[in-house]
Amino acid sequence: DLIVKPGLINLDFADINTILSKAGRAMMGSGQAAGANRAEEAAYAAMSTPLLGDLPTEHATGLLVTIRGGEDMTLYEVDTIMGVIRDTVAESANVIFGTCYDPSIEGSIHVSVIVSGIKMDQFTPPAGKVRKTAADSDVPTTTTTTDEPAKESTGLFGFFKL
Repeated sequence: DLIVKPGLINLDFADINTILSKAGRAMMGSGQAAGANRAEEAAYAAMSTPLLGDLPTEHATGLLVTIRGGEDMTLYEVDTIMGVIRDTVAESANVIFGTCYDPSIEGSIHVSVIVSGIKMDQFTPPAGKVRKTAADSDVPTTTTTTDEPAKESTGLFGFFKL
């Protein structure tokens, strides 16, 4: 929403490109909170979401943070959120954030983060979310070899190799 809707502090596609380009893998987290400590709670929830698993965020090279709140959200709360998030990443990490008012969530704050620069050897997937592979199966498999060179093709937007 922050890219297509005007906000207090706007984000654009250049910000997304800055965080995601040449940064390795990325993960996303989000959190929402209401009440007296909503800013701090939403920030902690976003950085400890199950989507991030046991990702050591101190190794991240980039963070894109979006903060949405009702018109009762203050800049002090935005500063609190960014302080919590900044404390969980390396000083060298590139952190870009944007904020906007959303009257539909009056009384609460929603924080979303995209953490980039993740090396897969630093990541432990969330428990219960690991898919079984053919190598883990009890079903016998056979391997066929050929003298033909493998053909390399790219799929949608060059992201998926076939």
